[in-house]
Amino acid sequence: MKEIIDEYSLGDPAKGHGHGEFSNSDLKKLYSDLLKHGSSSEVDALSTSAMVEEFDILEIRKHTSNLNKDDYISAYGKLMTGSQNHLEIFTSKLREKGVEYTPVYLSQQDYNQIIAAMTAMGTTATTATGTSKAPTFGEMAVNGKQTYESSCINCHGESLSTGPGSTAALSKYK
Repeated sequence: MKEIIDEYSLGDPAKGHGHGEFSNSDLKKLYSDLLKHGSSSEVDALSTSAMVEEFDILEIRKHTSNLNKDDYISAYGKLMTGSQNHLEIFTSKLREKGVEYTPVYLSQQDYNQIIAAMTAMGTTATTATGTSKAPTFGEMAVNGKQTYESSCINCHGESLSTGPGSTAALSKYK
């Protein structure tokens, strides 16, 4: 996305803001509420993350309906693929914990179609315990850059977020 922002001289809404910092008060409140809701337990974190991905899927759909530039369409397509994969990953982790996720924003039919499509595609990575469906961020950090990069490529199609910035962010968790 940064490449598109630079290419078309668009304003970068994240410029000058650190992680979790927003100039928009609605976004500040939403971020705070999501952190609060997702911080109680691992199940709450996974459920909140799945809910965010659902919301992202709807937002991406809304914003792609009138796109006419190939690079915009490609970038939004990668974001969509990533969000759909993340949704499948978070909900599969919930199922491993005996929790069946109920969609909040998507219809049950739409949710089921996304999960079926992403499951059929398969998102796998090698972890410390062998081959696993849906590695956690912690597992990716333990296994290092290669697992992180292959997982991001799996989620986003071609690599969308495996550059030096992402590697630097990952290194904080090693």
